[in-house]
Amino acid sequence: MESRIKDGLNLGQLSRPGAYAGRSIGYKGQYQASEMLLGLLPTSNSQITAFDTSRLNDGFRGLYELTREEHVSEEQLRTNCHLCVCGSRTESDGAVLRELLLAQGADPDTDHDKRRQTVRMVLRLVQLRAPASINTELVDTLNYSPAVRDDDVLSQLDAVPAWQGVTLRNRSVGAWRGIWAGLVAAVPGLCHRSEFSAPLTDVLPSISVGQYLRSLPKVWAPDGTAYPAELEQSAACESDMEAFMATILLGSLRLARIPDRVRPYFESKGDSLQEMSPSWLLNQIHEWDGRALKDFARHIVELLLRRANRLSMRKARFDSSTGTIKIPTRIFFRDDLVFKDSNEGGGSVSLRWAPLVHVLSGIDLLVRDENEKWQITDQGAEALA
Repeated sequence: MESRIKDGLNLGQLSRPGAYAGRSIGYKGQYQASEMLLGLLPTSNSQITAFDTSRLNDGFRGLYELTREEHVSEEQLRTNCHLCVCGSRTESDGAVLRELLLAQGADPDTDHDKRRQTVRMVLRLVQLRAPASINTELVDTLNYSPAVRDDDVLSQLDAVPAWQGVTLRNRSVGAWRGIWAGLVAAVPGLCHRSEFSAPLTDVLPSISVGQYLRSLPKVWAPDGTAYPAELEQSAACESDMEAFMATILLGSLRLARIPDRVRPYFESKGDSLQEMSPSWLLNQIHEWDGRALKDFARHIVELLLRRANRLSMRKARFDSSTGTIKIPTRIFFRDDLVFKDSNEGGGSVSLRWAPLVHVLSGIDLLVRDENEKWQITDQGAEALA
């Protein structure tokens, strides 16, 4: 890549039909949707008034002239180094994006207000902790730190309890995905249906469901702050599969005393009726309270297996060109035999916080220091003032 840069860029070759960023295969739709949401492009329901586009033209000065060239030399690239994405920290186009993301004066309860609150929340969380990892340390601070409840900035943001509900539920979702991925990964190509649950049941203690629940850490402090029960129990478990099981159980136990402002984002009314939701699981563990934990795990795994088959059959499509039915699944079962063609990915569903932090860094609101920790900049502190 470095040698290609030294030789310049052949824009004619890079923009030929079928190359990256061609209109049919590029990211035009994604960029366009973001720009419309921010108000950079007009929409019928845009809530941001038109701004001075000369600031964008100034930030991207020289770009349009370069696009008319068939070949851009190294010297031309050096002359226009302000067009590097890192230049948005100081250029006027970065200032425009900064103002749009912060959405000063946005009407309450609009998308722009929610985005502004989320940005302010992230900035303040970084200011409180200076994390190295966004997806672990920053989320843990939001979920479990008493300072969040007492903080002058965070306590005023409606986005905070909303994100607390989303991130706490995300732990449960990630644990469900982890259980399924672990079960599928353990299939040696072909196994009996009765053996499919072994990776989970073999690591669980031989006690009742009720005894296991009573051994778990408390989930809520008296003041409504969440205890880090998922972190404590995961550290105490000897296997990932048991940690996943404990996490989904702890998620269901959170329902009893969950704060009113958090609950709708942890589990909606419609969601509570769905299989595998916290409410559904809570009803299950009440029914199984005095029975063996291992048997309960087998029951859960059987439900997962049926659910996977049901969903894959629902998505099945007939391929008229080959005369076959395509079933989008990695695992199959016939009678009492289970087999797979590949493993599941597992892991938590992305919250998109890390990309947001990098965007905020690109417009000089956050920066990573020499110790690889995120810090708030002077611009970021000013945005919080």
